[in-house]
Amino acid sequence: MAQYTKIALVQSFIKLLNETPMDKITVKDIVEDCGVNRNTFYYYFSDIYAILEEVFVSETQAALEDQKNYDSWQESFLQSIKFAVENRKAVYHVYNSMNREQLDNYVYNVTFPLLQKVIEIESQDIPASDEDKDFIANFYTFAIMGMLGDWISNGMKEQQIFVSKISFLFDGAIKNALEKSVQKNS
Repeated sequence: MAQYTKIALVQSFIKLLNETPMDKITVKDIVEDCGVNRNTFYYYFSDIYAILEEVFVSETQAALEDQKNYDSWQESFLQSIKFAVENRKAVYHVYNSMNREQLDNYVYNVTFPLLQKVIEIESQDIPASDEDKDFIANFYTFAIMGMLGDWISNGMKEQQIFVSKISFLFDGAIKNALEKSVQKNS
């Protein structure tokens, strides 16, 4: 029962976030929508930012779990941005609020492990150091974060085309970076 209440609070928050800018949502709004009292909210969350963090943590875990079920990073990446597309207004409300750092952390926490997986596959025959692999994953993660920010601010249109364009830029680039890292260290 307790987990159900927490999930219901999160769902109410997401529903409200799809309707209202984040800085206009109050604990009172959430508990009224959910049909519980304020103490119940505070049993699970310290404030609005804590429930937002819960949304990002649970969506990150779901996205990382889903990544295991896909054959390519493109499929996995498309699935990872599915929540953003399905909750477009909520993402805009967070993106345009003072909580962009939490959105950035969510994107980083989904993208970095995905790129680490891609780099591990690409580096099977390349003896690149773990430090270089992490550096390359970090570089491409921040590149994707910048592109995602631009994609969000421009209306989150045509996610398939967006992922295809990123894929085009990445095609061979990661393997090339790995090979250059080995040459640099030789």
